[in-house]
Amino acid sequence: MNAYSSDRLHRRAGDTQHEGETCRLNEFVRDSKRNIELMASSLFGSRHHTPAPVIIHLVLHFVHNKPDQIENMHKKVFILGATGFIGQGVARAFVRHGYVVSGLARSQDKAKLLESIGAIVGTVKDTASWSKQAEEADIIVDAVADYADRSTPSIIANQLVPLLQQKPQLSVVYTSGIWVYGPDRGTPFEESHPLQPFPNVAWRPAHEKNLTDVGAIVIRPAVLYGATGSLTGNIFADVKNRGKTVVGVNQIWPTVHVDDLGEAYVLAVEKGNRGQVYNVSNEPISLNQTLQKLQSHVKFEFEEQLAPADNGFLTALRSSQNISSKKAREELGWVPKRAPLDEGIISYYQTWESLTA
Repeated sequence: MNAYSSDRLHRRAGDTQHEGETCRLNEFVRDSKRNIELMASSLFGSRHHTPAPVIIHLVLHFVHNKPDQIENMHKKVFILGATGFIGQGVARAFVRHGYVVSGLARSQDKAKLLESIGAIVGTVKDTASWSKQAEEADIIVDAVADYADRSTPSIIANQLVPLLQQKPQLSVVYTSGIWVYGPDRGTPFEESHPLQPFPNVAWRPAHEKNLTDVGAIVIRPAVLYGATGSLTGNIFADVKNRGKTVVGVNQIWPTVHVDDLGEAYVLAVEKGNRGQVYNVSNEPISLNQTLQKLQSHVKFEFEEQLAPADNGFLTALRSSQNISSKKAREELGWVPKRAPLDEGIISYYQTWESLTA
């Protein structure tokens, strides 16, 4: 079986690495206790107990922002797919910006990954388990990456489309991907370019349009890296466990750090226009040159093989793409801040290794 069988795409290792936001916590609580009490009172009333996760959000908000910037603390964010790689990065970003965040977790064990925010236990298909949370949210993020069951996107859309129609002020962000563009055609893909999706995501353009027609925002992330990695995590696992990688022979990849991606979601909600699509990517890198740098740290070989015609996932994985994020930079003010994958490949591998040990 190929090292990159399609089921591996669904395995999203929990990224439990959190930022060091609480380093100034003691000093902050001493100086700002009254501000927290006032904000908690405004949210829940003076005679009600304030939930601990909300206190955490209030604290983190003041650690990172000026006390007069409190408007986000009244806005509720609900994330579908919150325990996945993208979902956790998005949750961290909204927390950093002071929003009250909750997310859907499939089980109590998965809910532990969301212990610093509000966890709703349920499944995407069991819409009754999360419909109330969605109805009460100001912002809903669909970060579900279920490629195994094609009915899942429709189930979610059937809940979100009516909500968008009923609540014009609601913000919905859907997570798509750059594979809807298909293989490289010579110039960087912009959002307006015709879509020629790889077979494994052929359903996505119609799904995107269904959502943007009612005002949802679509984010198309590049290949993700950082922490446990997503696709780069699969590469690192092959390098470590098999001493080989099936990619990197001649691919050009657009990439983005998971935390830079999370910031794009916040900016899309705060500055983006309804019904818009945004690519989110760094400058493209040579995957071969990048992995050659890693070979100075760990020994492995490049495994050349043709992708089977019926394996859309491997076809996409072994293809080159060039993506433009000009729109996100100009309209949202998005600027990536983490080290590019090609510059920090060894440190990213070491981080992945420590998190998955």
